[in-house]
Amino acid sequence: MRPCIVGIGGAGGNILRQFLQSQDINLMGLQFGRHLAYGGVKGLWLESATQDTQRQSYYGSLVQGQYPPFLICHGNVSEGSDTRRYLSDTYGLDLKAPGFDRRAEYLKGIFEVFEFDPKLKEVCLEEFKSNDNPLSGYMWQVGIRPHTIISTSSARSKLCDSILFIASLGGGTGTGFINPITSYVRSEEPIFPIFVLGILTEKGTDKRKATEGQRDLGAVIAMYDLLTKASGEGIDALILVDNQTLVQRFGGNYTGMDVCIYNSLKPLLDLRNYPGDLLQDDSQGIRRVIWEVNGENNGSNGISRRREGAGSEGLLPPILVPCYCIQAAHEGDELELVEGALGKGSLLPAGKDGRLFPCDPTKADRVLVFTRGFFRTKDIKEAVQERTGLSENKIMVYRKLGGGKAEDMLILLRNPYGGTIGEHKRPGTLEWRLHDIITESINYIENNEMNILGFQSYKEITKEMLRKYFYGKDGLLDELYDCLERLREGEAPVFTRPLRIFGNGMNALGNCQEEQQMAASDRASLRKMVKEELRAIFNDQDCRRRIREILQS
Repeated sequence: MRPCIVGIGGAGGNILRQFLQSQDINLMGLQFGRHLAYGGVKGLWLESATQDTQRQSYYGSLVQGQYPPFLICHGNVSEGSDTRRYLSDTYGLDLKAPGFDRRAEYLKGIFEVFEFDPKLKEVCLEEFKSNDNPLSGYMWQVGIRPHTIISTSSARSKLCDSILFIASLGGGTGTGFINPITSYVRSEEPIFPIFVLGILTEKGTDKRKATEGQRDLGAVIAMYDLLTKASGEGIDALILVDNQTLVQRFGGNYTGMDVCIYNSLKPLLDLRNYPGDLLQDDSQGIRRVIWEVNGENNGSNGISRRREGAGSEGLLPPILVPCYCIQAAHEGDELELVEGALGKGSLLPAGKDGRLFPCDPTKADRVLVFTRGFFRTKDIKEAVQERTGLSENKIMVYRKLGGGKAEDMLILLRNPYGGTIGEHKRPGTLEWRLHDIITESINYIENNEMNILGFQSYKEITKEMLRKYFYGKDGLLDELYDCLERLREGEAPVFTRPLRIFGNGMNALGNCQEEQQMAASDRASLRKMVKEELRAIFNDQDCRRRIREILQS
């Protein structure tokens, strides 16, 4: 496959740089020829903080025609934009404020308002003409689309046949923008392959002083939205990487961690197919294999499942866990490569273990194997069968030629979780890691209501919508408790029901504007006052006597 790789936010930009390093001769900073990246991929960096783009020298401005490029997400929104003013006056949300708030719920709200408020759509279309969203439309049409075969360019054969988003789950820009961009692309291209490489942030407080709970909440919101959209509505797969695993492996060397992620995906991007292989690795073919449900296994492990509240059977995007191993050519056989990628049986990493996210490989419902070197498909399948217990028809093998000096293998485990009660207590399982971040998210929601709802610019309509989304009946807090129960019971998928902040009916705006006349804090104060008055009345002896007389009569 040849994807257009889109790094979103700081972490996404750092990892993307590894993929876009030119393979052309480079002397004294001068490149002789056009920019040639490994696998023929193209890409760009999407960022919302202009100052972050000014602190680096690798990416140049896309609007100035430089490559590799960066694009400021709100770059086409002017300071005096009518759309910006309406959004700010009505909701207290800003499209391009200094210190741009990049929390997942903040950006989720901004994008949903554009779908939900007809007046905002009208103002936006008047200002931006054919575009009813000035952020996602700009990023797609100006930034991403021209690099893909969807483009009208005459050199389409040299363009990318899919999109691979790279973003930190729990960061800022990446967590907030990844879902809205995908939704916008899907409004135009329902079957174009879209994959997401999501990196879960490590434990502790980060350099921006964001706590673990706050970052876990952002990750959960992003994962929830990514994994509850049916086929043709959202992504085709979420490839999960855990920074906590990489930090332990590389001792906090973030450059080494970025290189590891890049090297792990090289077998997927290698275009030199093994001669005579019938199974081709174009992006549409891989997309089909990722979604495909085995007949005798239909409905198990979450790939095919009724979406709660959807009222119909539908396929939900799978989780893919990447596992990677490399060795000197002819140093070992297929089994050694498989064991190097998946570990030799222990859940917790011990010695040579290439899993990039905690999981039990024996729980995967399908495996995709990408190899570089001289291997037989039959031998690869037998080695994977021995480690995972899967039948041969659930193991798909893609062979590449490789470089000759080394052999490597990327194994993508599809949905390696579910089916066993109590796995959330077993360290090293995917259930254990998900249970951890969901529990941290619940704790943050329950103990930080003021931080979530009290952002100084929010209008009352936004506060009310956020209150219902987080704390209302069947809202996010209730749903996350249900997610924990599913993990405990061994159910899959974990995330099943899409949740929105805005957009529960087109008349919701009018209802909220009426409710805006009495804010939530005012209603709480009124309830408190009424309770105090009633308490005073019932504590008064004359009042109690009068009430008894009325009841007796």
